[in-house]
Amino acid sequence: MLFYLLFRRLLNSVIRVNVLPESLNHLGIDPEKPVCYVMETHSISNLMVLDIQTKVLGLPRPRAVLGEGPLSQWRSVYSLIPRRGPNAFVRSLRSDPKKLREIIEVVNGGGDDTDVQLVPAFVLWGRPVEKENSWFKALFSDSWKMTNRFSKLITILLHGRKTLLQLSPAISLREEIKRSALEDLEHRLSESMAQQLNDLRRATIGPDLSHRRTLVNELLKTAAVKRAIVTTMKEEGLDKEKAVARARKYGNELAADYSSSVIKFLEIVLSWVWNKLYDGVEIGHLERLQQAAPGNCLIYVPCHRSHIDYLLLSYVLYTNGLVPPHIAAGINLNLPIVGPILRGGGAFFMRRSFRDNPLYQAIFTEYLHANFVRGVSVEYFVEGGRSRSGRMLNARPGMLQMTVRSFLRNSEKPITFVPVYIGYEKLIEAKTYISELSGKSKKKESLVGMIRSFLKLRGSFGKVHLNFGEPFQLSEMLDREQPDWRTQQYSTDYRPDWLKGVVNNLGREVTQRINEAAALNPVNLSALALLSMPKRAMGETEMARQIDLFLKLFNHLPYSSSSTAPNMTGKEVIDYVERTGMVFRREHPMGDVLYLEGPESLLMSYYRNNALHLFILPSLVASCFTNKRELSDDAVLSVCMAMYPFLQQELSLRTPPEGVEEELKRCIQGLLDMGLLVRHWTTNELRRPTSTTMEAMQLRVLSELVRPMLERYYMAVFLLKQNGSGSLTVDEFQDRMQKLAQRVAMLFELNSPDYFDKSLFRDFTQALLDQELVVENDEDKLVYSEALQIFNNDTKALLNQQLRHSLHQVVGEDA
Repeated sequence: MLFYLLFRRLLNSVIRVNVLPESLNHLGIDPEKPVCYVMETHSISNLMVLDIQTKVLGLPRPRAVLGEGPLSQWRSVYSLIPRRGPNAFVRSLRSDPKKLREIIEVVNGGGDDTDVQLVPAFVLWGRPVEKENSWFKALFSDSWKMTNRFSKLITILLHGRKTLLQLSPAISLREEIKRSALEDLEHRLSESMAQQLNDLRRATIGPDLSHRRTLVNELLKTAAVKRAIVTTMKEEGLDKEKAVARARKYGNELAADYSSSVIKFLEIVLSWVWNKLYDGVEIGHLERLQQAAPGNCLIYVPCHRSHIDYLLLSYVLYTNGLVPPHIAAGINLNLPIVGPILRGGGAFFMRRSFRDNPLYQAIFTEYLHANFVRGVSVEYFVEGGRSRSGRMLNARPGMLQMTVRSFLRNSEKPITFVPVYIGYEKLIEAKTYISELSGKSKKKESLVGMIRSFLKLRGSFGKVHLNFGEPFQLSEMLDREQPDWRTQQYSTDYRPDWLKGVVNNLGREVTQRINEAAALNPVNLSALALLSMPKRAMGETEMARQIDLFLKLFNHLPYSSSSTAPNMTGKEVIDYVERTGMVFRREHPMGDVLYLEGPESLLMSYYRNNALHLFILPSLVASCFTNKRELSDDAVLSVCMAMYPFLQQELSLRTPPEGVEEELKRCIQGLLDMGLLVRHWTTNELRRPTSTTMEAMQLRVLSELVRPMLERYYMAVFLLKQNGSGSLTVDEFQDRMQKLAQRVAMLFELNSPDYFDKSLFRDFTQALLDQELVVENDEDKLVYSEALQIFNNDTKALLNQQLRHSLHQVVGEDA
């Protein structure tokens, strides 16, 4: 006893423990019932960590007596794999169910009030990434290997300051007895809790990874790669040795090379970088990830705004007790010095296109499949590249299709998608994006260019906001989309007829859930207000009120429970963005004016687009009153529902077209509640406020958010009608639309390069085809239907007459 107390005090002085979950409410522990902690092994040091932390947390202590009466013969802790023998090197590989069996018998023989709560407890010393050539500290970090007491002592000395204690939700023994046969309950519970603890270890340090060289050798032995090697030999006349060498080269070019020393190096470097560049990283809904991680192969699917995304997510996961994922990175980032570091941090480098290279495709497909089967977490960007406009781009099917096909081949390990929204208050690459949207070609990445760019970074880039969206399992989506998918057999090359539709729906689900987790911040709030004004300027009082309105709309008409907003007033937001140097002030006796100037005016359109979708439905309703002072509810709903499919395609909106009517009704009621709309006391129709009121101005500003999109739709339809049905191919139509929008932007001095972003016209064309307003004839020309004229009339009703005249004049037509 004296030894235990002395060792406990000594241990307490050298360790620092992070406890998960942060909220004990997630454990579901009933304080009135006995608690028995379940641990992997009978380790004195692990037991002491648990004992120290339960005292701090006010939970029952593991060394305390389990309960009263028959339960008093046991302590409140149970080990699945106890140590035995005279020395510490002997470890039993069999669980000892005797204690658990006897506890079950006591609970079963007692009354209904007799119960014991089993709480799995997992202790981890240090944060290694298992790899044979790791450095000294990783050698003595917790891993999947068995260790002796000497190794454990070294581990405590080296890693005691980074100890993790993770508790799982309580399991009621009384409830388990009701559900299961008594004779096999102890065996089933032991296996279940062992699996839980194993899942916690895998979620924290990752699966037991093979060495990269071994993994590549395994890929070359798969049937798919062997077939691809034979095909390459026949098509290119290569001998087997050269074909295998090429396959091995592809594997080495592709595969990640996890290294604990690199992970530790990146943690130190990135901590310094974040402190130098940013004012902090705000994380939202981390608890969702902590609940989803155990037992699942996680696929992280973030939006892609910056090269910082790769590093930021891995850093956040690592510092919050989860293993960094393998990251799909473009081969353009495999630069000297930088490439090996990224590869050591988990990056695997993929070529932009490999459709015409069956050998590379086979290697890549089997590499992904091997990782998924072993439960390795993976991160990839469904947009395919960084968004240059700030909008969420539509998902590309490539990686999603490979993921689905891999899961169909082997669905033993559940795959869970984790949508991640990353928002920046100031983007490092923002000026480059504006340049590219303005028509300049993208510069190729190089080590020298990367160093130059980093050295040019000056000042603070504000805060970064990272929100985890609602995770979802791939199996649940397949059950919904294709209920009989489990009954089919899937070979390596088999693609079922329904695969394309499922992958497209999966892509929409991912992008919509990412958008649901959007983060409002002071910069995009200011952009929403100022860019809605003709001269990009606003009185300080009016701007503060408009920002307050956006925040009120966010809370009163929430887009999603996953989205977040700052707890600030409009005045506090203005003070914040002024300090960033993105908004300027001009003093005046009648009230100061806030305005945008020069490059900042262009950059703000990017930040506005990050949050545009959060307010697009209220803006659409507000735009109905641009030309009309009074409208019926049905008229508003009719016009808005006609526009919605196109807005949904462009902004990845969450509500399906068939369900948007209820959302629009909610928006109408919300605008009524806030005084932005009123009801006529006799006709009961909707009316905009009197033009001289503050509410009327706020309604006009709100309607401006959707106006640029409506203008593009109107111009596109006008262009189709001007050229005539059956005159333009899809490519010709999109090219002319872009040039027309570019001309309009030049003539009207629209400081918004994304106004003529070609991807927007691709989305609009696809929406026209999906809604069957146009079809392609046998000559691949676009033929429009009469319904297109109805759509044109609806769009026309939302734009003021002066603007329509101006748009017509640009293309040489009279209104």
